[in-house]
Amino acid sequence: MTNQLPNQTHFERGVTGIFEYGNTVSDGLFIPMFVLALWVIIFAGSRGATKDTASSIVVAGFVCGVIAVPLAILGLFAIKWMFLLGLITAIGVFWASMER
Repeated sequence: MTNQLPNQTHFERGVTGIFEYGNTVSDGLFIPMFVLALWVIIFAGSRGATKDTASSIVVAGFVCGVIAVPLAILGLFAIKWMFLLGLITAIGVFWASMER
């Protein structure tokens, strides 16, 4: 199946329209993959700075959760991905509490 090409209406709505187009073309995976890439970057930066994997998972999950909430409100980030992000953060919290 061919995808719809971007048109003027996508650009008139600004960045949100472009992100909506990206989500439409990728079956709703554009923004979750964007958040995943941010999570990996934040995790790697935190892990490099602290050498603590558990707390790095918590930091990356929390920051990406804060970023994902407005995206979910705009309808760009599905709730199922929010639950997955929360689960990963909870695992990091559990792991960090078990190490202490």
